Amino acid sequence: MKKLIVTLLIAVIQTCYSQPTYWSAPVTFTHGHIDKNPSFSSKKLPMYTTYYWEFLIFERHSGAGSNVCVIKVDQYGPQDTATYLTNDNFINRNPCIGYGTYSGWAESIKYATAVWETNKNGTWDLYSRYFNLYTGWQSEFPVDSSIYNKSNPQALQLDSTSFAVVYERESDIIFKIINAQNHTLIHDTNLTNSISQDCGNPKIAGFDYYNDIVITYEQKKPDGKNAIYFTFQDNFPVWSAPDTVAYLGDNRNLGFKNDFGQPCEALFESDRIGNWNIYLTGLPIYIIYYYQDTLIINTNVENTNFEGYLFPIITSPDNYSYYQAGAYVEKAQDSIKVRLTDAPHYYPDSVTIGDTTKDVSIAMNNGLFVGDVLVWVIYNKDSLSFSNLYGKSKLIIIGDVKKMSNELPNKYTLHQNFPNPFNPVTNIRFDIPRSSQVKLIIYDALGREVATLVNEKLNAGSYETDWDGSSYPSGVYFYRVETNEFIYVRKMVMIK
Repeated sequence: MKKLIVTLLIAVIQTCYSQPTYWSAPVTFTHGHIDKNPSFSSKKLPMYTTYYWEFLIFERHSGAGSNVCVIKVDQYGPQDTATYLTNDNFINRNPCIGYGTYSGWAESIKYATAVWETNKNGTWDLYSRYFNLYTGWQSEFPVDSSIYNKSNPQALQLDSTSFAVVYERESDIIFKIINAQNHTLIHDTNLTNSISQDCGNPKIAGFDYYNDIVITYEQKKPDGKNAIYFTFQDNFPVWSAPDTVAYLGDNRNLGFKNDFGQPCEALFESDRIGNWNIYLTGLPIYIIYYYQDTLIINTNVENTNFEGYLFPIITSPDNYSYYQAGAYVEKAQDSIKVRLTDAPHYYPDSVTIGDTTKDVSIAMNNGLFVGDVLVWVIYNKDSLSFSNLYGKSKLIIIGDVKKMSNELPNKYTLHQNFPNPFNPVTNIRFDIPRSSQVKLIIYDALGREVATLVNEKLNAGSYETDWDGSSYPSGVYFYRVETNEFIYVRKMVMIK
């Protein structure tokens, strides 16, 4: 009888293994309003840190005015209804938000700072509100209400109370550090004061492990087109001399690809080969490698507004593989689409927004912790007289599988875990004689999937990975390896 039960459990496990993850169906985030210009935080994340939820900030238009709103986003979509950070009849636009945890993996967002443009004083000024997890959103205060017009703010949370903000003011790039809790100015500098050409559209990101900041911005060339430059904090408050990100053709600054805490790759759009396409440049900041003007989106139509998420997976000390999720806006003939990309598995998707007269913005979050990592792409799409916000999500299966040696095994093997029984961590080894897509999945005694430890293409070799069962109860578990040619299941016991 015992043998029959085990056989049935293994049969159940073999029929309910995880399939490749595709982009989800569209989820409605807001409805019945004119909502536009969504945004998640600027990038300053500790290495390998994600959250259970994130803030999405956006504009809500009504009549001649607009307000700034935020909602909390988790793996299922919006957690709540919109919270109004402004509530007046003026124009409040171009909001940005910075947030962080500063204490490791999968924490709640404890602090955040929102910044936006407003015309309440006659000129375009910058205002802000500060968020504390325990006290909520505090009252608004001015970041810059001087006589000049200000635009294109980008905020970066530095610690529990201070944040950096970079913005455009009278064709210069201004950088400030402000204590958001008591509304005091800590540091103020004009980054382009010595540059005679017009500068604008700045983007900001931070190195968590160096506690430094890098900024990119557009600068007018003699032909009237834009080049893109960058500068970074070499030794606060000293900034490096500006250096070139992109010069050929006309260029638009997109900021940085989310490399999980490494803002060393700058994104930009350029028309240098005809249509607007999307490029990537590796910046020589604390890194050995350097490359420039890598074309990453190239079609015969116009492509803009790229958002990217790159997750590194370590398969051996000298071998890194990457999982890329991304999105961009594509204008072709009479239609406009949001294209969603996927690599290395390549399950592309797209959403038709409407004709080319539509004004479409997209945003991608920093990745939610759901055992694995889930990313959202948010976009606005017109419906009747409204412009609703929608989202599509993608689950990125992460793993920490290590190649044990370069010696090629002669057969497929799934080894018994060690130790067994275990409390709460155990090691799992497997051998594959040929390159293959490999899945290693944990199931409980009822055949329910508990965790995916590996889901990627591996070269021939012997591998090992650990499973931490501290979040699960004592009991019998099964682990199952699947390749293109081999499937095998073993049992293990956790005793706490």
